[in-house]
Amino acid sequence: MTVPTFLGTTFRYKSTAGVTDVATIITTFRDEVLNQLPVGSRWTEPSADLFKSVVDADGRFFDVLLTRVDVDTLEIRVRNPSAVTIATRRVDIDGAGTEVRIYSGPYHADIESVRATPESAGGGLMDLSPESQISHSNYVYAYGYRDNAGAIANQTNRSWFILDNGVAAVFTRLIGQLDASGIAQPLRSGNGANIFRPAELFAAMSGANRIVGRMFQRYMCDSGLALGTEHVVPIDDATTATFKVLGRPDANAADARIAVRKA
Repeated sequence: MTVPTFLGTTFRYKSTAGVTDVATIITTFRDEVLNQLPVGSRWTEPSADLFKSVVDADGRFFDVLLTRVDVDTLEIRVRNPSAVTIATRRVDIDGAGTEVRIYSGPYHADIESVRATPESAGGGLMDLSPESQISHSNYVYAYGYRDNAGAIANQTNRSWFILDNGVAAVFTRLIGQLDASGIAQPLRSGNGANIFRPAELFAAMSGANRIVGRMFQRYMCDSGLALGTEHVVPIDDATTATFKVLGRPDANAADARIAVRKA
């Protein structure tokens, strides 16, 4: 078995303790994405605080604009290659200082403020394999804890922004584990071991719901895995990787959570 495409990219992880001004997050994000290795995995900064992901072989990319709203509020805008805004979201930090985690790679970016109730935001491209990566054009997603006015909204693991019939919208998009009654079921094997599955999203396209791909460098995992915990997962016959459970709250107790690769 070989490493699947959605796990085959490079990645970085950075944790910074005691952040008291979101300007530090912007500086750290810049250092992380502009210094990816190898060189071909590096983002660019077309203008101040506007970061453009790697352009893949099919011309796909997304961009992220980071804005310091005030000392403890960061705004994150995600756009697709047509400069259509997929979402504009915000996260807050605490005045006394907050740990901030940044997960990144050529096709994904996540910023997590580790408050008592964690706040995170980000976006990325979808892996469409085994089909062509341009078999459709609806491949950029985004998410975030707060809306662009600072209110907590659409913040759970279920809520993701994508184009629905050509218009950016938030919806319950994560392809979960549901029984015949529509109730989420645990991602556990018969003996209780954790099961990790690709994190796939759907969107409305031409009036019908379609699975639009899987997110790079992340897995869907059981709701019983605590936020911030790390888990070693085999990704092929001879390779393991470490994933950290992202601090997104659950909509319901049995909802799957999202884990992002850090090592």
